[in-house]
Amino acid sequence: MKKIYFIITTILFSFSACSLDETPIDQLPEEEAYKTPELVYVNTVASLYNDIRNLATTATWDLSELPSDEAIIPTRGSDWDDGGIFRSLHNHSWTPALNFLNDSWQERYAAIGKCNQSLKIVENAKQNNPSATFYDTYIAEIKAIRALNYFYLLDQFGRVPVAITVDIPIKEVKQSKRSEVYAFIKQELDELLPFMASGYSNKQGDYYGRMTKSTVYFLLAKLAVNAQVYSDDNWEVNGSNPSGSTSFTINGTDVGAWVAVKHYCDLIKEEGYSLQQNYSSNFEVKNETSNENIFVIPQDPNLYRISNVNINNRTLHYTHGNAFGMGTWNGSCATIEMMQALGYGTDKPDPRMDLCFYTGKVTGPNGKFITAEDGNDFEYLPLAVKLQLDGSDAKKRAGARWKKYEIDRQFQGSGDFVHNDWVLFRYADVLLMKSEAELRSGNTGAALTLINEVRSRVNTTLLSSVSLDDILKERMLELSWEMWRRNDMIRFGTFTKPITDKAQSEPYRIVYPIPSDVLSSNKNLTQNPGYLK
Repeated sequence: MKKIYFIITTILFSFSACSLDETPIDQLPEEEAYKTPELVYVNTVASLYNDIRNLATTATWDLSELPSDEAIIPTRGSDWDDGGIFRSLHNHSWTPALNFLNDSWQERYAAIGKCNQSLKIVENAKQNNPSATFYDTYIAEIKAIRALNYFYLLDQFGRVPVAITVDIPIKEVKQSKRSEVYAFIKQELDELLPFMASGYSNKQGDYYGRMTKSTVYFLLAKLAVNAQVYSDDNWEVNGSNPSGSTSFTINGTDVGAWVAVKHYCDLIKEEGYSLQQNYSSNFEVKNETSNENIFVIPQDPNLYRISNVNINNRTLHYTHGNAFGMGTWNGSCATIEMMQALGYGTDKPDPRMDLCFYTGKVTGPNGKFITAEDGNDFEYLPLAVKLQLDGSDAKKRAGARWKKYEIDRQFQGSGDFVHNDWVLFRYADVLLMKSEAELRSGNTGAALTLINEVRSRVNTTLLSSVSLDDILKERMLELSWEMWRRNDMIRFGTFTKPITDKAQSEPYRIVYPIPSDVLSSNKNLTQNPGYLK
């Protein structure tokens, strides 16, 4: 496959976005496009990764992080007002008309539609050559990509149509319950797993940027750890106390969700993943050598460009970005709760504060402090952040800014095209999921060992005991802004609780509404509970 990877990167973006009923347009005649196994792969499987790449753009990130207690985009005078959409995410007042909801829905279903089209082509090719086993591998990889897209739909919208063929128009596919979508994804992953390849998605080579056994194990672990949430169809009533089942089968035997989490986490470890000794190496410009990153979205300004993926552009103040020649937006910053968890202002803050956030004076590319417009040293003000600020210079510097991804000095554009691969799945998350499963199973000692393994890597104080609150906090410290915080808060029952500039929110808010535009164009769908009034 290595020889065809260059082909993949050059044609990966040749397909335009389409709906579930459209067919991707290929530049090659069909008899040429599917002439060899390599071309079948390139034109049916490899092309699907283009749509995974938009998981790194703003819609998915905003819906995953901005309603949580770790990230906020304040209104700064007239900056970032945008009709109040960012305020609505923070204070949980969004409506079905929110543009990010429609963006996310359309992106995922466009990807699923292409998966179904590719699946039909490969299955037809297999019928013509049933002895060719490579088709089973291709089918498994297509279904894994489709399951990944359904995972995000499940997590965001709960009740969605499960379309598995291009032969049935989307308007004829019924809207499934959340528990049914969850069961479908799990069954799909179970069935395709034996055909998935072992290999490192995060390292350059045959499987770079591709779904492998490890990515499927990770998704199965996420399904298991969230089993009570995803199998609960009465979330508008239960809210922070999900009533779903902890049943979870492996090879036909119900082992329970917590045993399943541990099982899949152990399988990932057996694939050879481990914590990097240096936390920041997972996010450096050349992070392809990490043994910790499990699934990444490859980035290269020359080969695969993704606009709006560089969160550095979105978070850094204009003066800070200008020092590096970047066109930055002065938007997202850390919440008060994030700073408190990190121990900002205390004698012994968590080391990940300096690894992940700019919290005061900052240096430019020459190593010297950056100068503000008033001639003084430029300085961020972490505790001055509020949901709505005036337009003064001090307020524009309010809030700590994300630092986790190293600034790429070889960026292109205004800084939004970089070389740092975007990390979706990471081994530290695996250890924390297993720690949680051990604790929920009553194995406190094992849970403590695992959480301390993560903490010791950054040389922070080891815990002498562990609680669920400790694990939720550790997930915040370790995985900040990596698009898991909303998911975590829902599972731990804290998502609707008050935080700074946000009152207690309604239980139904743990699931997003079906977008208005989707409902108006598909009368087969009904709105999620709570959003009907």
